[in-house]
Order: sequence, then C-alpha cells, then structure tokens
Amino acid sequence: MKRRAVKVITIGTVCLVTGCAYALLCRALGFGIPCVFHLVTGLQCPGCGVSRMFISLLSLDFAAALRYNAAVLCLLPIGVAVAADYAVVYIKYGAKTPHRWAELCVWLMIGVLVAFGALRNLI
Repeated sequence: MKRRAVKVITIGTVCLVTGCAYALLCRALGFGIPCVFHLVTGLQCPGCGVSRMFISLLSLDFAAALRYNAAVLCLLPIGVAVAADYAVVYIKYGAKTPHRWAELCVWLMIGVLVAFGALRNLI
C-alpha cells in the first residue's frame, strides 16, 4: 500500500510541476501549444481554451476562465473528486475499479464535453 501511495504522490507532483512550468512558459512567451483539431478543421474542440483557462485561474480571474472554457471550469470540481476517488481506491486496493459514482461521473463529464464541443461551434 505504501508503494502505491508514493506512486500516486509522485505522479501528482510531476503533473503539478509540469503544469506550472507550462503555465509560466505560456505567460512568458505569450502563447501555448496550439490545438491540432482547431488547426485542421477550424472548429473548436471541447478542450480549446483550457490552457488560457488555467492561466486565468492562477491569476484568480474567474470571469476570463469562464469565457475561455466554461465546461471544463464547471466540471473541474467533479473531475478532482473523481481523480481523488481513483487515487484512494488504487492506494487501498491496487487495481480494483473505482466506486460506481466515479464511473458515472466520468461518463457524465464525457457527455457534457461532447455536447459542449458541438454547441460551441454552432453558436
């Protein structure tokens, strides 16, 4: 169990450090990694604007974060809860599946993001 906890903490730390480094790089250079889907199709994918949303959140500019990607911002607390559940279940039981509510939330988030991706290009 201790090895799994160290693994979860290590992966979480690497993700956090990488995200912060990317945010600092985006702020310093003024641009980030372009969306390949948008470059090819000219349409916005459900994830377009997420980098700018997180950079706005780091500046505590919630209005700008909402404008950049409202769906991901609204789903963020649910995603954090689901990720925490996955981590706790993994630490306690190994490869056991997460709780049923977490699986349902993942499917709900996928549905919301697909609908958001379609609607943001129609409006």
